[in-house]
Amino acid sequence: MKFGIGRALIAALGLAFVSVSAMTTLNPYVTVKDIMPSALSNIGGIGGMALLPNGDGVICTWGGSQKTVGEVWIIPALATGTPGTPTRISQGLREPLGVAVVGSDFYVMEKPRLLKFTGSGTTWTKSTVWSLNTAWYDDTMWHHFSWGLVYKDSAFWFTTGMAYPPKEDDPKQRGALLKVAFNGSGYTQYARGMRNTDGIALGPDDEIFITDNQGDWKPADLMYWIPTKGNLVTDGRFYGYRTTVNNACGTTPDNLAQDNCPADPVYPPAVWLPYGGYSNSPTHPFLLKSGPYAGSMIFGDVYHGDILRSFVEKVNGEYQGAAFTFMSQKLGGGGIQFGVQQFLYTPTGTILAAGIGGGTCDLGGSNNWNWQGTCRGLDLLTPTNTAPFDLLAIRSVSDGFDIEFTEAAGAMAGQASNWSVKTTVYTPVHAYGGDLNSSDNNINVAVSSATLSEDGKHVHLKMASLSTKRMYAITANTAIKSASGADLWTNVGYYTLNSVNPAATVVSAPVASFANRIHASLHMGRVALDVPFSGAWNLEVLRLNGSRAAEASGSGPAHFESGPLRPGLYVVAGHAEGSSFGEKIQVQ
Repeated sequence: MKFGIGRALIAALGLAFVSVSAMTTLNPYVTVKDIMPSALSNIGGIGGMALLPNGDGVICTWGGSQKTVGEVWIIPALATGTPGTPTRISQGLREPLGVAVVGSDFYVMEKPRLLKFTGSGTTWTKSTVWSLNTAWYDDTMWHHFSWGLVYKDSAFWFTTGMAYPPKEDDPKQRGALLKVAFNGSGYTQYARGMRNTDGIALGPDDEIFITDNQGDWKPADLMYWIPTKGNLVTDGRFYGYRTTVNNACGTTPDNLAQDNCPADPVYPPAVWLPYGGYSNSPTHPFLLKSGPYAGSMIFGDVYHGDILRSFVEKVNGEYQGAAFTFMSQKLGGGGIQFGVQQFLYTPTGTILAAGIGGGTCDLGGSNNWNWQGTCRGLDLLTPTNTAPFDLLAIRSVSDGFDIEFTEAAGAMAGQASNWSVKTTVYTPVHAYGGDLNSSDNNINVAVSSATLSEDGKHVHLKMASLSTKRMYAITANTAIKSASGADLWTNVGYYTLNSVNPAATVVSAPVASFANRIHASLHMGRVALDVPFSGAWNLEVLRLNGSRAAEASGSGPAHFESGPLRPGLYVVAGHAEGSSFGEKIQVQ
């Protein structure tokens, strides 16, 4: 959710917008079914959603801006995709926007407090676990949201919104990532200087990723990776939204080098999301764990109604990566008829999609907080494990970029003239959606060569020049088709190059595909993995103490599935063609 920027300013900045080729139908990766119970046809948007151990669903309804009419509903058998008749178990909540299940209890994040619900069936008792300090929570401020709720490391994680219109003295706990102790005994701060982050989730390696909205000090939408372990900055890294009290240098703008405040530098996002035609109001990231897009994160856009996708990689110890369009309402290819707030896996691997919207349905808020006047929705997405010919990933290499396709590309992908690359520098300033220098937006960068891999799945783009701290819009010409003649589903990817990978090539394609096809369900209690290539492989599932929980080996193509595993964190380690990978994974 966000307050909008004029289109004239967007045009003046010259930002690159999405261009697509084949995206005129529903992405064949999923089928979509509307499962919204009629009893919920008038709710004030779904702010949060979770599944109870028995398969019932629990949702909280937002209720509207500056209203205290939020509700909590139990939806029987939601996990089956055929929900029963919902029961409202609580009402009168202040704009709740997150739900998390822990054991047989569940927790709801209201704007001013964290609530616990204990019970079963349709009988639940509510209690307060923890409340925001009134020194940094202003109940009269409509943008002082509390966003999302993630349970990780035996604690609760959520984000807070900055004031709008901006308050120069908004404290450091606004625009922040906070961790609240399980018993409510206190909190720890892990990030500062974000704006209004309607999106927090666990992504690759069980790490926290957060989406943010364009506005003051944020010239575009963006996705952050927030480190939560190791040698951390006091009160967390600073991400650029400045007040007089939330950083060491106050409201003095950064220069391009971001070196004018060495005591408290601005950390870049993992992914910039171009504002306007591509992204407007991004929501909760969701890690895809199976199928051809496994390892990517998808997320909704409340205003456009689109589904966006990101692929991130770790380069020199920091996550960075690319953004793509996954499904587009604007082009008739969305299939989901509302702005998506959250996705959620069911035990069988289907995906629930919950909708929200403001500025409509008498909910208040800004008129660009909704897609075509919608404010609610609940769909079931059934993965087909097929994909169109698509840009699957973009990776940094020492002299440019490696582009990976979902299937083999034809020879035209190996011609440099069929690729165009433009770069944009986003420089935060104290103006809504502003930028210090529009002359460094949408600048052409020459592609020196394009080399197609032997299997047609990768193309290496060697760039004539390469600079960091900027976003690269990489566009494939419509002449590029699959080896079988199919058009690209989306032909543009936006890569955020914070740091250049010193490696000249990426991990070999078979091993990369091996690692990207881990299926791990938070509910099924086991790990499964596809080996999509020919050749020898071996695999271990390790406990964190190093002991082996499962192992297998063989020749691909193959499918591995472990026996039942105890809940907890595991490391899945694989080896093939002289290369290895390791991925931490959560089993519940």
